[in-house]
Amino acid sequence: MIVRGGSKPTHAAAEQRKLSLGELWRSLFGNSVVTMTYVASGLQLFVVGALTAWLPSFLNRAYALPTERAAAMAGAFILVSGVGMILCGNFADRAGRGSQANKLAIAAAYCAITFVTLTAAFLAPIGPVQLALIGVGLFFAA
Repeated sequence: MIVRGGSKPTHAAAEQRKLSLGELWRSLFGNSVVTMTYVASGLQLFVVGALTAWLPSFLNRAYALPTERAAAMAGAFILVSGVGMILCGNFADRAGRGSQANKLAIAAAYCAITFVTLTAAFLAPIGPVQLALIGVGLFFAA
């Protein structure tokens, strides 16, 4: 874009300025709240990844399901996680429209719900209650 007349840089010209590595680092990690959000998000996704990788084996061993049935049931849990990702994300976006603090509070609530339900699930005896709690935990985890 060619800027004519006037010495002030336009918005388009300002966008073309390259950030130094230090400026980029400070813009990504300069705020402790943002950094902690990155860490929490990574840990939460680790929970989802670990559970989805481990569930077929768990269902096979704990519930004596044949391998293909355990894998199919684990796939259903992954679908529950995907639906939760869409619905919970949509809710957080809508509820947090006016306030970034609301978005952070909702994300923290999702983490707390995940922690409580998955902890209860793995303390519960083998059975439908345990499976329901795992489903609820995965719904809010992603």
